[in-house]
Amino acid sequence: MPPPPVKLAKPAVADLGKLSGAEHAEVMARLGQVSLAFGNPHKHAGLGLRKLKGSVYEFRASRSLRVVFLWRDGTIWIEAIGNHEDVRRFLKSKKAK
Repeated sequence: MPPPPVKLAKPAVADLGKLSGAEHAEVMARLGQVSLAFGNPHKHAGLGLRKLKGSVYEFRASRSLRVVFLWRDGTIWIEAIGNHEDVRRFLKSKKAK
């Protein structure tokens, strides 16, 4: 089975643009790994991939950088990229309901 497609929502594109070159590269590398491992729990090791609520998930891009995504219609929709506070803010938003 091919890995699910990954799409970036407009807010995530803006978040990605604010990152340093190294952070940007790390997020992109992790996106590929998450896409290949999603749905295979034994392959999640080291990615810090976890379900937050409903169809909202997050994974670690670095020690302090998190990527929030929605699993919708067989696609990984990247919604937010930021720190723990950014994740908390996203979870309180209407989009995470």
